[in-house]
Amino acid sequence: MNTESEECRLEAQVLAELAIAAGAEEYPPLTKVVDDARAVAAGALHQPPDVTERELDRIAVALRRAILRRAHECADEHFRSPEHGVAKVLPSGALLHHSYERGATAEHLEERIARNAGTAAGWSSQHVVFSSAMGAMSAVLQCHRAMTQPTHDAPLRLGAWSSYFETDMLLELCRGETTGWESLGDLYGATASGRYQALLVEPVRYDWDASVMDIAAFVHAWRSAAPRPRTLILDNTLASFTWPTERFLSALPDGLPHLVVEVRSGLKLDQQGLELANAGVVSVYSCHENAGTPSAGQFANYLRTARALGGTAPSMDGLAAMDTAFVFDRSWTARHAGQVFLHNQALAEAVSGQDGLFSRIAHPSLHGSAPLRHGPFVVCRLADDTIENHGLLLAVINEEVRRQRLLLTWGSSFGFRGHRYETILPRVSERRGLFKVAMGSRGGPSLRATLETMCRLAAYPDFAALRRDYPDVRPVDLMRMAGQGQE
Repeated sequence: MNTESEECRLEAQVLAELAIAAGAEEYPPLTKVVDDARAVAAGALHQPPDVTERELDRIAVALRRAILRRAHECADEHFRSPEHGVAKVLPSGALLHHSYERGATAEHLEERIARNAGTAAGWSSQHVVFSSAMGAMSAVLQCHRAMTQPTHDAPLRLGAWSSYFETDMLLELCRGETTGWESLGDLYGATASGRYQALLVEPVRYDWDASVMDIAAFVHAWRSAAPRPRTLILDNTLASFTWPTERFLSALPDGLPHLVVEVRSGLKLDQQGLELANAGVVSVYSCHENAGTPSAGQFANYLRTARALGGTAPSMDGLAAMDTAFVFDRSWTARHAGQVFLHNQALAEAVSGQDGLFSRIAHPSLHGSAPLRHGPFVVCRLADDTIENHGLLLAVINEEVRRQRLLLTWGSSFGFRGHRYETILPRVSERRGLFKVAMGSRGGPSLRATLETMCRLAAYPDFAALRRDYPDVRPVDLMRMAGQGQE
């Protein structure tokens, strides 16, 4: 049996199951997705895998469009300031209650997240959904400062073991006379020092090395700290379902912290790669609630107030699109994200042994340990890290995609159903790029061809050799794309 054909057949079955979970029995466009996916599954072993793969890509797009069309049909009935007394009904039959859309609530999603979330004895929990992860993180930082009320005599010192550049920008917005933050090089030493009242940690960091938190070392440092941090904020976006909430909370019951706040994107790995709506999820856990730190319930209610005031609630379109059984369902997320993690591990292992264009391959599987040894993309650090070389590499991959007819997209690494690649410029002034490849959950010929292409490119001794073999390829002008023009 052809392995790629079997992978395509399994993908077709998954798409049919997703459409059924989305409510195909009640909505004809979804019923058609089921029929088309099943037809492709039946014929997958009898036609070229690349043909089947393109049909599957078309069906995935049709599935997404059907869900969004149904969501719009629900939302289009109502003004942004809807009429009082008129029911606002979501596809599942759940009701929304709001006077202005910017203050829409998301109880049906928050209840689903609560059913799927981990917790631990002695801890209480609450969950709040925002229109984006950055909106969620901004609200967490603002509400934490407002509720803890730092003063000149008792300032708030926050230590950040994080690398996402937009999080740094948010922290700068929060800086003031009574509130300060510092970027941490040594998470464990900083934790044990007792210097910080709050810590912000990315268990899997968004950096050039895909650094991974050592949970045991952190717990040891926390237990030895005097005083201990009162609040932990964890950005779990890249760890997804592998983050062990229950085990982590169970290690922290004897004293501080009183508040653990988990923030993650609800778009990247919770929506089966269909990118139905922007979303951010905040899970708040508290213990020792009489010791002066807000309880989970108090903090979550403050977040909901900030969400309404700031207009960072999901839109009704977004709420209706996410009113789909597989969104925020732990088993579905594990199925999708698990494939994403395996495919990226395969890429990391395949290119890490090469000694040429890349000086370092970064992925948690290469240096992390369970459970934090997974990640949804691979970072390839260029041996000669210039903006011009990044532009050449992108142009060469663009050419290989065209020549081989690969389903490999040049674009941001959201969703992770298909395969993507990009260079980002975290700080344009530094003139360095971060090149990454994000393998999606879908198997098939493009998965295999992408692995082979990346291995072949990684083996080039330098960029001069790459230019010689691709003389007609024009490098991508990343500085112009970044709005900087030419220097």
